[in-house]
Amino acid sequence: MELNEYCQAMHYQGAEKIDNGNSNPWVCYYNNGAYWTPLNLFAACDWQFSDLVRAGFNVRFVGGRCWAINAIDYSSPSDMPLGGYCKALGYNTPALDVHNVAGWRCVGYNGVHYAIDLHAACRWLNPTLVAQGYSLVSYFNRYGDVFGIRCLAMKHS
Repeated sequence: MELNEYCQAMHYQGAEKIDNGNSNPWVCYYNNGAYWTPLNLFAACDWQFSDLVRAGFNVRFVGGRCWAINAIDYSSPSDMPLGGYCKALGYNTPALDVHNVAGWRCVGYNGVHYAIDLHAACRWLNPTLVAQGYSLVSYFNRYGDVFGIRCLAMKHS
C-alpha cells in the first residue's frame, strides 16, 4: 500500500507506524510528528485503487493488503517495462527518483521528471485485455520492490 502518499494526499506530511496500543499502528502525521491521526486503512485502499472503485469493484483492506473482493478471473498478464510507456507519452526515458514503487518518473526531453501513473501504464501495456472489459492495475509485493511491479487484470462479479 502507498500509505505515505495517501497521507500526503490528505494534507499530512506522511505516514508512520507507531506503538499506540491499537490493532492498527499506522498514523498520518504532521508538524514533524508532533501531531498525528489514525490512518484509515480502508480509505487508503479506496484511494490507491480509486479506478477500481469507480469501475464497480469492492476494494477492501484484508489481511494486510488491499483486495478487490468481488473480482473474478484474476491474471497477471505482464511485468512493467516503463520505457515504451514513457516514450508513448512523449517523454525520453524512465528514471527512479526515490527507491520505492512510487518513485518512478518519466524524464522529459527538457530534463524534467514527471510522476508515472502505474495503473495507467498497465492499461497501456495491455490494450487487448482493456478492450475485453478487464480492469488493470499495478501490483507489487513490497513498496521497495521497484523492479517487481506487475500488472494485474480482473473482472468483477
